[in-house]
Amino acid sequence: MGEPIRDTTTAEAHTLNLLLLTWIAGMLDGLSYIRAHVFTANMTGNLVLLGVHLMDDDIPDALRSLVALGAFALGCILAAFLMLRHEEAEHSSLTLGFAAEMLLLTAFAILYELEGARRGVIEEGALIFSAAMALAVQSVTVRRLRVSGVVTTFITGTITTSLVEAVSLFRKRGRSQQAEEQHVALLIGMLAVYLAAVAFATALNARLPAAAGPAPAVIIALVLWRSRTRGRAPAA
Repeated sequence: MGEPIRDTTTAEAHTLNLLLLTWIAGMLDGLSYIRAHVFTANMTGNLVLLGVHLMDDDIPDALRSLVALGAFALGCILAAFLMLRHEEAEHSSLTLGFAAEMLLLTAFAILYELEGARRGVIEEGALIFSAAMALAVQSVTVRRLRVSGVVTTFITGTITTSLVEAVSLFRKRGRSQQAEEQHVALLIGMLAVYLAAVAFATALNARLPAAAGPAPAVIIALVLWRSRTRGRAPAA
C-alpha cells in the first residue's frame, strides 16, 4: 500500500462515504472524551494527554491514553495485513475493512451501554479499546482509496492540506481548476462534518444516551451497504 495519490474520480465516487466516516470519527472522539477523557481518533491528542498525566503522576488517566494508543496501533497492524491480502481487489478490501469496523462499532455500542451502567475499569478500558481499534481500521481502509490529503481520523492533517491547497488555488485564480476546487471543498466539508459530529454526539449523549452508542454502528452499516452496492455495479 503506497502513499495516497490524488485521484479525483475516486474522491467523487466516495464523497458521501468519506463524509459519513468522518462523522463516525467525530462522534467517537466526542463520546470517548465524554466517557473516558481520551480521544479514539486523535492520537496526537492522546500523546499530549499521556505526557501531561505522566508528569502529574496521574496513572489511571495515563493508562487510558495508553489503551487508546495501543488499540489504535494494533488496529492499524491488523488492518494493514487485511488490506495487503486483498491488495488487487479494491472493492473486496473496502468491504472487509468496513465490515471489520462495523463489528468493532457494534461492540462499542454494547460496551457504551454497559459502561454507562457499571462504570467499571474493565468496561471503560474495553470501550476505549473497541473505539480506537475501529478508527484504526477505518484509517487504513480509507488509505486504500489513495485520495490525496483525505484521512478521516487525522483532522490536523486535513486542516493543513485544505489550507495549503486553498492557497495554491488562490495563486492560480482565473484558470480552470475544477478538480482542485472539488478536492479542497471535500477537505473543508470533512472538517465541518467532524465538528458537527462532535457537537451532535455531545447533545445526543446528554439528551438520549441510549442512542449515542449505537449511532456510529448504524452509520458504518450504511457505509458498508453503499460500498458493497458500488462494488456490484456494472463497469461503465
